[in-house]
Amino acid sequence: MASRPKHNPEPQSKKKSPSSPAAWSKGEKSSRSAAAPSSKGSQKEDEAFHALEILEKLFANRYVLIAYLDKNFRFIRVNEAYAKADGRDTDFFCGKNHFDLYPNEENERIFRRVLERGKPYSISEKPFVYGADTERGTTYWDWSLFPVQNPAGQTDGLLLTAIDATNRVRAQEELLKHQDHLEKLVRERTAELHQINRRLKEEIRERGRAEDELKRTLDELQSTIEELRVTEEELRDQNEEMLASREVLKNESQRYLDLFELAPDGYIITDASGFITGANRNALQLLNTSSKYLAGCSFMSFVRKEDHDVFLSRFASVFRLKGKRQFGLRLQPRGKKPAFDASVSVGLIRNPKGHPEGIRWLIRDVTEHKKVEDELRFQANALSQINDAVIAVDEEQRITYWNPGAERLYELSAAEVLGRLLSETVHGDWLDSDAVNTALAEKNIWSGQNVHVTLIGKRIDVDSVITVLRNKNGEATGKLAVIRDITESKQAEQKLSRSQSRYRELYEGSHDGYVMTDLDGRFIEFNTSFMQIVGYSEPELNQMSYWDLTPRRWHAFERKIIHEQVFPRGYSDVYEKEYRRKDGVVLPIEVRKYLLKDEAGKNSGLWAFVRNISKRKEAEQELKDSEARYRRLSEQLEDMVKRKVEELQQARNLAAIGRMVAVLAHEVRNPLQTIELGAESLKRYVGQQKESAEIFREIGYGVNLLNQITTELIDFARPIQLQKSAVTIEDLIERALEVATRRFSHVAIYADLEREDEKVFVDVNRFIQVLVNLFVNAADAICGHGTLIIRSRLSADDTGRKIILSMIDNGCGIAETDLEQVCEPFFTTKTRGIGLGLPFSKRIIEAHGGAISIRSTIGKGTCVDVILPLNSETT
Repeated sequence: MASRPKHNPEPQSKKKSPSSPAAWSKGEKSSRSAAAPSSKGSQKEDEAFHALEILEKLFANRYVLIAYLDKNFRFIRVNEAYAKADGRDTDFFCGKNHFDLYPNEENERIFRRVLERGKPYSISEKPFVYGADTERGTTYWDWSLFPVQNPAGQTDGLLLTAIDATNRVRAQEELLKHQDHLEKLVRERTAELHQINRRLKEEIRERGRAEDELKRTLDELQSTIEELRVTEEELRDQNEEMLASREVLKNESQRYLDLFELAPDGYIITDASGFITGANRNALQLLNTSSKYLAGCSFMSFVRKEDHDVFLSRFASVFRLKGKRQFGLRLQPRGKKPAFDASVSVGLIRNPKGHPEGIRWLIRDVTEHKKVEDELRFQANALSQINDAVIAVDEEQRITYWNPGAERLYELSAAEVLGRLLSETVHGDWLDSDAVNTALAEKNIWSGQNVHVTLIGKRIDVDSVITVLRNKNGEATGKLAVIRDITESKQAEQKLSRSQSRYRELYEGSHDGYVMTDLDGRFIEFNTSFMQIVGYSEPELNQMSYWDLTPRRWHAFERKIIHEQVFPRGYSDVYEKEYRRKDGVVLPIEVRKYLLKDEAGKNSGLWAFVRNISKRKEAEQELKDSEARYRRLSEQLEDMVKRKVEELQQARNLAAIGRMVAVLAHEVRNPLQTIELGAESLKRYVGQQKESAEIFREIGYGVNLLNQITTELIDFARPIQLQKSAVTIEDLIERALEVATRRFSHVAIYADLEREDEKVFVDVNRFIQVLVNLFVNAADAICGHGTLIIRSRLSADDTGRKIILSMIDNGCGIAETDLEQVCEPFFTTKTRGIGLGLPFSKRIIEAHGGAISIRSTIGKGTCVDVILPLNSETT
């Protein structure tokens, strides 16, 4: 099948085809007696009608789609199930080409191959999209194509059967999706656990107790994963078994149709010239006229003009030949009623002298009869293609019909069994038991399952439908049995029963809670584990809903899960919420919900698995706390290693600088001493002239500046040795301000100290040197009048208590590009100095176990934070 075209092409003619469904389902009347009166023809006609009776009962199946097509792929007949699947009436398909309705090149090639080769073709789960109804999405079908052959062995048509496999395919896809999702979760969780385990082993190997705790957690998680895998395998097996059983059960229902009624003949009397003098009611109906109009009309007026010559020739022969004359004519009724094929029997009416004075015309409409003959030939051949066994017996239980399905089932050919008693071919009285006879007498049908034993002792589980065969007078002439081999279905049912038993054991023995509710949340079914989780008994839960167990703060979240996940796609993700037990304890749970549907496909309820995750939450929290502790230790270790590496690198750099500075100091200070002594001598020699005094002051300033720079270089290159003592932060700031007072004439200083009496353990002289350097830098950054705020505050973290000393000025600020370099040696933006003040201050602060942080905005000012630990042991 393929998608339906947007515009259904109309048939080229309104005339019904010989195999029109109207002849099968609308009750149009035809007649066995319309056939030629030979006894041989009547016997064949009876056999054909016998086959038709059997086929019609099979065609009534409401679950299997059946279509009968001619060799040009035009529909001859479809059953109600086929038409309903496409939202049509059965009459719609008559005469239409299959591939005009469902264009598909691949399917058309398959149809032609079956037509040419005469061999059946079957395919499972064939995808199909209704083009005019795309909302239905892709559907899947199991369909088979059987060639229908005429008595000459030529293929005159095709029989198409199809079963909807969409639910099965989608269930398999859903199961695979769930399996992929579960495997993904397992892989992710396993990878995450392995990563955590590896990191913990690498970073905190010495923590033996923590490793044991982590291993226990990993073992529990691995055990949980294994349980999930086992549960997944069980559910997958159960789903496959249920799908197989459902597919078998769909094909077991049979319905039957009534036989076609026979049409009567028309009778007309004319004079010797062919003018009508009388006609019966059936003739009037055939010629679509009234007796008043018909009287006096020529019989030839109802013959088509193109057949007049033939009619006159046959009319003349009536007077030459003795006895009755029978021939065929194409008659044209009055009005718009179409012409029809008629079998005409003609006899002369003679007067007492033997002279002809009239003619009797017996008219039989054989149009439907011809159609029926063609259909019967096709249907008898189609019946032989049915897979089920079809057996007919007479009143003496002798076999009168044995189709190929029966030959395959009982391994006996029709030639071997026809005319024999049924008990000689299949052991037992299954067709003539009291139960069967009682049901046939009351309802005219019996259906049920039993076991047949063949002549070779083979036992076969079968599903049988037995009906009474009757003649035209309603008298019973025998019985008809349609038998289906359900041995595999029985085995599947037994397997399903065992699976259900295992499922019930799993259901009741699982540590997880399983619960089923209606759409309002009222409990319908639940296992023992669920009762243990919530602490309520079965009678109590039968009066409750899951809203009663869920704290109110979770209600909106629960509704969102149902409406955004469960209803649209049939299931939810695994999510966490809380239940309130009967004893009032609120416990965390893990839930996954699934949607239940009734037989009509409407939402009917929910089922869910519920897991108490209290212990897991405790373990996860312990694991998180442990991870946090290890992460802090790791970060501290990383910082310590980083500092040590930096200190080592700095020590190496300082050692090199120290060696250079020692040489430089020696090489610079000796000339400076000579310059200073020479300047003093020249000063005494020149005297106190004003011009000379100014020159000597500049020389003295230059010598002092070079000596200061040399001293700074020597200090920076030397390793810092600390002499710590306890001192208050207020005392440190006051002493530093006293040293730098002369530089603050244009700056207003404000102090905001928290716990100014708090003592720190520092090298007092070194730290005063740091504060003076920071104060002087702040003063130099202020042009004109400004402010400097000195603020201290206490803080604490995992490493201990700290004091943060901040110097905030409203000076010119530091450019963002320079901010990263201000603590590097020999970087300066001042016109004087060599850029060692801040780097040296940073070394002193870090030697105390502290840190320095600088934030600045151009035009607004700078904030320098000095962080020092208050723990004397750390420092």
